[in-house]
Amino acid sequence: MIFRAKGMEIYGSILKLRETGGAGMVITIGTPQMFPPPGGVGDLYYELQQRNKIPEPFLAVRIDAAWTLKPTAAHLFPTALNT
Repeated sequence: MIFRAKGMEIYGSILKLRETGGAGMVITIGTPQMFPPPGGVGDLYYELQQRNKIPEPFLAVRIDAAWTLKPTAAHLFPTALNT
């Protein structure tokens, strides 16, 4: 948990350095995989999405499906897996 908080701190510092250098954009690609325990810190992608839940979001977030189940293989998987 300490490493996740430190990672967020470093990421924020790097972005501040980028802001002073001029215009541009930063693209961060990843998947939230560490949901925080109560009162804890999640991973970078989870925390960025949580910070974006304000009245005027500052991040453009795109969420894509990891895979698409083909109709010909639907009978091979449990119904709950596809949802």
